[in-house]
Amino acid sequence: MSTPSSYESRTHSNGPHAGSRTPLSRRGLTLLESTVALVVVVVVVIIALPTLVNFRERGRRLACEANLFRLGHAVSNYRTGDSANAYPSGATYHRDDGGTSWWLAIMPFADMPDVAKQWQKNPEGGHFNGEAQNPNFPLADGLRQSIFQCPSSPLPPTNDPRFHLNGSNRRMLGDREPAGVAVPTYAAVAGGAPDARDIDLGKLTNQPHGRNTADGRYGILSGSGVMPVNDRIADAAVRDPKAKTIILVEQSAYGRNDAVDPPDLYDLRSAWPNGLLMGSTGDYHKLSPTAAGVNGDGSARVWNVTTLRYPINTLSVIDRPGFVVDPAPPRAANPDEPPPPAPPYPPGGYGPGHNHGINSAHPGGAHALMADGSVRFFNESLELSLLLMFATRDDGLDSNDQ
Repeated sequence: MSTPSSYESRTHSNGPHAGSRTPLSRRGLTLLESTVALVVVVVVVIIALPTLVNFRERGRRLACEANLFRLGHAVSNYRTGDSANAYPSGATYHRDDGGTSWWLAIMPFADMPDVAKQWQKNPEGGHFNGEAQNPNFPLADGLRQSIFQCPSSPLPPTNDPRFHLNGSNRRMLGDREPAGVAVPTYAAVAGGAPDARDIDLGKLTNQPHGRNTADGRYGILSGSGVMPVNDRIADAAVRDPKAKTIILVEQSAYGRNDAVDPPDLYDLRSAWPNGLLMGSTGDYHKLSPTAAGVNGDGSARVWNVTTLRYPINTLSVIDRPGFVVDPAPPRAANPDEPPPPAPPYPPGGYGPGHNHGINSAHPGGAHALMADGSVRFFNESLELSLLLMFATRDDGLDSNDQ
């Protein structure tokens, strides 16, 4: 009998693996195969990353819209509970240099801490600033609500905690360290500059209609909108369609000076730097031709209110009347050296200007709250003449026709 071959010995042997061939030994991936796999993973990540970023930004946009919806609900409840059925004034004046803003007026209606009930309205404390003894300061310091801030905004949610910290405010805080006052990314709209009533066939003119100040140190302040300074507009006075009339706008992006590299960045919020409760230092007194007020030249500052004058997302601060910003932080001559100390903050402060307008950190446009409580996302390519029409309560013009 002949001796079986090695193959026959393997295939006819007894045991659990009888009749099977011995498996070949495994080999690892070659360098080429590993490189191809890595390239495929990188390509997938590159393709998916913008989608993930877009999803995150969409979520932030929806949260920003929700903030404005809540604010619109609060403004509506304020108006419904008002005997004159009027909207809150964008800012009020107080003779001791600094009234209060619309934020204080709507707090009872916005599921926010009811600071208004504790606010002291006597002549010594009815205002809000950091220059004099102010019993209202502890109410504002450390006040935080998500409704104040657009989630997409890179801007700081509060001012420097030391901004309001003079001797008397320090004593009122006692042992508590200051936390800073909230600086919101939403502002009331006082109107447009020029007044949309002065628009002729879509062309902007400088003919005064009597509701705007002159172009002063802080720009042009309007009284043609729904929430002007020192005036509460009745619902019946909003004669344009409410779905086409802006009352609040977003201000969530940095301003820039692109003349230097890298660009200097500036805070363009109308609440900067005093915070969400600061009002007006000027008695604009309705800005009507029959009662021009003592500050008809626009020389007094107003916080938390803006007059729309430039296209959406106008962020360059160079040669921009109505933009008033803090000076850029000093730069060291050598990048490896620490920057020189910042100049002292002047007692009168810097901003805001009247015309910081509407801007956002969202790509392509910005949000606005309309008088009917709806929220619209306006494309930054919107023509200025149309934006001014949206900012005016009674121009009688149809934006669809334009």
